[in-house]
Amino acid sequence: HITNLDTKKLHPKTMKIILATLFLLTLALGTLSRTTAQAPAPGPAGPTNITAVLTKAGQFTTLIRLLETTQVGDQINTQLNNSNQGLTIFAPTDNAFSNLKP
Repeated sequence: HITNLDTKKLHPKTMKIILATLFLLTLALGTLSRTTAQAPAPGPAGPTNITAVLTKAGQFTTLIRLLETTQVGDQINTQLNNSNQGLTIFAPTDNAFSNLKP
């Protein structure tokens, strides 16, 4: 158990060993996380519809209205259904929209 480690008092060789060890641990953890990750679950059959997903989840009526009004929902659906790379969408809830200042 090391507390208040003063790196200025460490011998340069010791500091190099510590840094090399940290680097190797980081590298090993990165490799381990990639090799043990499970494949994502298969998606639902048929085309994906972002507004249907948000409607089912609830609390997204404002975002759904904006997606439909601006036709961005159609663009997202096209990208989701014509790509195998997936898409991350940050979807603010109705509560988040209500907390915005006018």
